[in-house]
Amino acid sequence: MKQFKKLLIATDFSELSTAAIEFGRSLISRYKAKLYIIHVVDNLPTMAMRTTELTADTVAHNAETRAKKELKNFIAPRLKGMKNVSTVVKIGEAHEEIVNFAKKQKVDLIVLATHGRTGLAHVLIGSVAEKVVRHSPVPVLTVKPAGLR
Repeated sequence: MKQFKKLLIATDFSELSTAAIEFGRSLISRYKAKLYIIHVVDNLPTMAMRTTELTADTVAHNAETRAKKELKNFIAPRLKGMKNVSTVVKIGEAHEEIVNFAKKQKVDLIVLATHGRTGLAHVLIGSVAEKVVRHSPVPVLTVKPAGLR
């Protein structure tokens, strides 16, 4: 069996993504792997503002700062006592940022939850998980929470 040295778990702060974190936690315990937790803030719309105080950079910085705080609060109880965990927040298209980070850090496995949408909901909303699977250079483990099975 492959040795996992680096794992990447993507989260959107939903309870569904808790399943991915729990699964990833068991893997890093078994393999003593480095764990990265990533959250991607959607591309922020650029708006025309009539003020010099509120720029696109300021909006992006505020969103990133808020997301870092939310990520820390979200994972703290779920990864209590775990070592070798790094968190990262990116701004952009979720699947692109997840795949690019995985390439850059040379992770061995990406773990993420799937919402289990099908039909029209899947077509209209799209699937970050599906796009990550399609574009990832490394294996992707999708976890479907128990309530959706």
